[in-house]
Amino acid sequence: MELPKLQSAIQIICYSQGSSFDGLQIKQIPVPSEVPEGGVLVRTILRPVNPTDLIAIRGIRPAAFRGTLPATVGSEGLGVVVECGAGVTKFTKGQRVVGGPWPSIFESQGTWQQYLVVSADNLFAVPDGVSDKDASQFFVNPVTVYGMLDRHKIREGEWLLQTAAGSALGRQMIVMAKLRGIKTINVVRRTAQKAQLIDLGADEVISSQDEDLVQRVMEITGGKGAWAATDCCGAETTQQVVNAVRPGGKVFIYGQFASNQMVLDIMDLLLYDKRVVGFQLGFWVRSLSPADKEAKFTEILDLMAKGVFQFQNGESYPLECVKEALLAAEQPGRSGKVFLEG
Repeated sequence: MELPKLQSAIQIICYSQGSSFDGLQIKQIPVPSEVPEGGVLVRTILRPVNPTDLIAIRGIRPAAFRGTLPATVGSEGLGVVVECGAGVTKFTKGQRVVGGPWPSIFESQGTWQQYLVVSADNLFAVPDGVSDKDASQFFVNPVTVYGMLDRHKIREGEWLLQTAAGSALGRQMIVMAKLRGIKTINVVRRTAQKAQLIDLGADEVISSQDEDLVQRVMEITGGKGAWAATDCCGAETTQQVVNAVRPGGKVFIYGQFASNQMVLDIMDLLLYDKRVVGFQLGFWVRSLSPADKEAKFTEILDLMAKGVFQFQNGESYPLECVKEALLAAEQPGRSGKVFLEG
């Protein structure tokens, strides 16, 4: 089948303020006419709307695009192979694939377009039995969970503390930690979320609505503190998390849901040798050898095929309805991830 000359792409022309998303435009851009050696032309068909996409659209983290606009949005998604460049033998036309990573992580070519060229080394075949919507969410959350646990090196039987435990990533962290014999203390904002996470396999759940985070962690751990922690909230929550980990413990910061700033007592770090470290998914992926990345990503996809991870999937919107999709993604109390298709 002959390829079209032009394709639809959602591009950031300027950074948006609030919920108007007036800095986004639906552009018609050329479809790649050549596939270089080692590359694969992919037709993207489904893309989740992630918080990291909204952050990029608002310019909160413009470094994701190296400060260069216009830039095509989209941190992950699902595609099918259209054409393979010279030297690529592991994929066939029509095969479902996911990026690990997609070019959007270090370039300006996100998945919110219909065709893009991806290095074969950064593509992975989707196993049979994994739905399109689940597969499209392979990279941002499951790989981040795997990466943070990989870097933490938590001993079996020890405690991991995490904030925003009711999020998609938080739920997957509970499952992955349990597989590794790690116990989890999970912080949520609403007491109503407790039962859901316990059913999922959480060992302990703390509601910040009516419980003292540090006091409860110390009660749970017998005064030792959590072995390690992950935090995506910032503001005063980060200080509470630091106070709740053991001397010598490490806290990974992977987001900023509450604030771009965080509160820290320097003496707490100096006296107790605690460490607060940023975790950036793309940089962790780049630190892996090709063989290591292949093994780890294949393991994650196998776990998805076995139904280990639970994904909460919501409505799909066509690309041209991107602003409606973004508003739906930010709707309080929404049920499931919002997707862009087409």
